[in-house]
Amino acid sequence: MEINEEMTISKIPGFVRSYIYEDCVEDDPELCEQIESPNDLSNDLNLIEDLDGDSLMMLSLLREITKTFQIEVDLDELGRKLIHHPANTVGEIIEMAELLVTKGPEAFS
Repeated sequence: MEINEEMTISKIPGFVRSYIYEDCVEDDPELCEQIESPNDLSNDLNLIEDLDGDSLMMLSLLREITKTFQIEVDLDELGRKLIHHPANTVGEIIEMAELLVTKGPEAFS
């Protein structure tokens, strides 16, 4: 099955926001009061500082992106590359996901 790149790119922000919302916000009653839906996650929210996320959540998100968008990649290698290109905010994570989907892990070399 061939994936339409334009359709794929348009789905990434919603995919990332939904994943972060489910992982970080839904289990935190205080955050749920402030952030009512995935669409309320602004690009400048910091995954660790604002949403109590962690590096394992990021690795899990990368795994879901590669599975959902059918990307062949060694996650350990990708993790090592991303150390040099960290993504801390929701907006940066979306940009990282778009690069990963459109250019593959080579985008982070």
